[in-house]
Amino acid sequence: MKRFLVSVPVAIILLVSCETVPEEPAPEETVPQEKNGYELVWSDEFEGDELDTSKWSYMYGTGEQFGLVGWGNNELQYYTDRPENIYVSDGKLHIRAKEEEHEGMDYTSARIRSLDKGDWRYGRFEVRAKLPEGQGIWPAVWMMPSHDVYGGWAASGEIDIMELVGHEPDVVHGTLHYGGAWPDNTSSGSSYQLDSGTFSDDFHNFALEWEEGEMRWYVDGELYQTQTSWYTEGYEFPAPFDQPFHLLLNVAVGGNWPGSPDETTEFPQEMVIDYVRVYQKPGADNTPSEPVPAEEDPEDAPEEDDIEPSFSPEDLEQLSLPIDFEDDAVDWDYSFFGFEGGEVSIVDNPAPDDVNSSPRVARMVKHPGQFWGGAFSHIGEPFRFTEDAHTITMHVWSPREAVPVLMKVEQQDGDRTYETTEPTTTSGEWEEMTWDMSGAGFTREWDLITVIFDFREGGAGDGSEEFTWYFDNLDVDSER
Repeated sequence: MKRFLVSVPVAIILLVSCETVPEEPAPEETVPQEKNGYELVWSDEFEGDELDTSKWSYMYGTGEQFGLVGWGNNELQYYTDRPENIYVSDGKLHIRAKEEEHEGMDYTSARIRSLDKGDWRYGRFEVRAKLPEGQGIWPAVWMMPSHDVYGGWAASGEIDIMELVGHEPDVVHGTLHYGGAWPDNTSSGSSYQLDSGTFSDDFHNFALEWEEGEMRWYVDGELYQTQTSWYTEGYEFPAPFDQPFHLLLNVAVGGNWPGSPDETTEFPQEMVIDYVRVYQKPGADNTPSEPVPAEEDPEDAPEEDDIEPSFSPEDLEQLSLPIDFEDDAVDWDYSFFGFEGGEVSIVDNPAPDDVNSSPRVARMVKHPGQFWGGAFSHIGEPFRFTEDAHTITMHVWSPREAVPVLMKVEQQDGDRTYETTEPTTTSGEWEEMTWDMSGAGFTREWDLITVIFDFREGGAGDGSEEFTWYFDNLDVDSER
């Protein structure tokens, strides 16, 4: 159990003279059995000298076993269960990210989850932790659905109790992911910033209270966010957050959001966790609920002539590389398709110059409240990267410098993906951007390309000129 020292008053010591006073044992800290009307149902105080595998399972590798590259985020670490990366000591769990070559990766860390050992529908989830910091470091306390009742990510939801990107060590984020399966998903959230210091200076308490139709986020007991609105396509509210979820704890290195470590990043970096506690209301039921299909109000139903046909990537018009926007015979609405708040249209070049003098270009507008702002296209002739040819280039006009632009390749008939992000380096003029795709490997063929502008948590658009980009002349240096 956790213990604390009790000081003995000086006056008492003086009265004892030279006699030896037996030291009384420090009183044990009592784990609160009730919080805000919730009762304690599960906890790990990290006693002993090893992880309690009746409560947690290790996760391994890079996510390849789940069809992911870098766990779907281009992360750079290999997860292990080695004591160099995860251990229990002095009543605390340590998850340590290290810079070292291991299984083809340059970094190692650890990730654990409570799936099938701790799964809950509603409750209060509380973690006391001290967080790492540094460019490219990404600790997280989060929850995933224990059963994908509503479909693949993020149709069945994701709950981020706490995330921190190491270059902002005084800010944590709480986020919900929902909507449809990627790329038809969306997210909403907020952040909390310390008045002084960083989250690596000391331990802080991170909590989520999840009730039917409402979620509340706290830092050190202070409520900083309440969400009461979300959805999943085709089902009634409060789907998808009406099913059991489980906990995950990890420290990632690199990825689309934090970026890669640089010369300022110090290793190793640790997330140290004092405890994890789960509270629920009396009578809570953690069994999966029956999905309730959404009912459409007949008065709100669109006329048959107004219904736009739904389509998947294979319905898109196939394009040839390089992609420019000069051909009037191409139906661009169904060739470079905008999604998740991104709307693509073909317009006159707003600022022809020596870099790009094309008369017509594509315009991307990122609509209000949307984090993504993306578009994807179907390439008619699949391509494969080689050791000598593994880049994608594109002309970009941005209203702002340092805007992250994500480039992603996929397989229409497969489940492999690879993505990487580069920032814009200028504003108000054209530049040629290059993405190194060597991480995609040299054996697979790709036929889908996705571009997402301003790809970062908190980068919600507003539909203004500040969230309007132009792009042109997308080309792939590869074997075709």
